[in-house]
Amino acid sequence: MRVWNKEVSFIATDPVQHKFAWIDSSTTNKKRIYYRLCIIKYLLFSVSPNNSFTHKLKSLLAKFPTVDIKAMGFPVDWENEPLWT
Repeated sequence: MRVWNKEVSFIATDPVQHKFAWIDSSTTNKKRIYYRLCIIKYLLFSVSPNNSFTHKLKSLLAKFPTVDIKAMGFPVDWENEPLWT
């Protein structure tokens, strides 16, 4: 199934209380996969702060440089968002 540039009809909500770093979701398209990746990253960090999700995601994106991450909902300079640093 294709998910990289698909809009998802079910919109997840932001964490109610931000105990950890979070994104500026007011500027994020919540129907794109990037938002879901942010939620996964946030939840993983809450249970395993030293997980390798960020490294694996960056490696995967580097492996397929022709994929348009903008179509996935990634903002410009996403790597510098507090969630990903």
